[in-house]
Amino acid sequence: PKLIKKVFNALIRGGGAAGEAPTSEGEVDGRIGLQLLQHCAQSCGFSGTDADWSKQYKALCALHGWDSRIGTTAEQFASFVDDESGSGFCNDTVLQALLVQLATKPLPELQTRAQMTTQIFDALDVIGSGFLNMREMQCYARLCGVHGTDREWTRQYHKLCRKYGWRPEKGEPDAVQFVKLVDDETGGGHCTD
Repeated sequence: PKLIKKVFNALIRGGGAAGEAPTSEGEVDGRIGLQLLQHCAQSCGFSGTDADWSKQYKALCALHGWDSRIGTTAEQFASFVDDESGSGFCNDTVLQALLVQLATKPLPELQTRAQMTTQIFDALDVIGSGFLNMREMQCYARLCGVHGTDREWTRQYHKLCRKYGWRPEKGEPDAVQFVKLVDDETGGGHCTD
């Protein structure tokens, strides 16, 4: 529920950092509508056209009793993405990836690499601990193209811990250690600007 609320609030802002002005959709009594739900749906695998999404959105509104003119409330959105039997279900990994996308998009033009890395770290740090635990790092790994089972990821995470001197019992890396991972051109976690 906490992660879903973070995603909803990021959608209300239309992406970008906390404190930015809400989008026009988000201004309608804290609701998200056609365009913002489309962004979420695309992150969860929807690949149709805008016209396809418009039809899908209207069908979802009819099915769930939402007013298509003003969109969904936070509670309605939470119910929709948390229903494992429904078409809108998003697991925590997908929600974290969406949160990262929303937190880093759009990027200001003159942002430094350090600022971008900090934004990514903050978006991944879902629980706000100042560290990235194994599941939060798995979200980053998937964004970097690392896929596989949870068991494979556990092994990979422990290899990273040994390579970078992280303490998994502490939930590392912290922000400084994360920067080293992202800046290490020889490692699998390197990202270009």
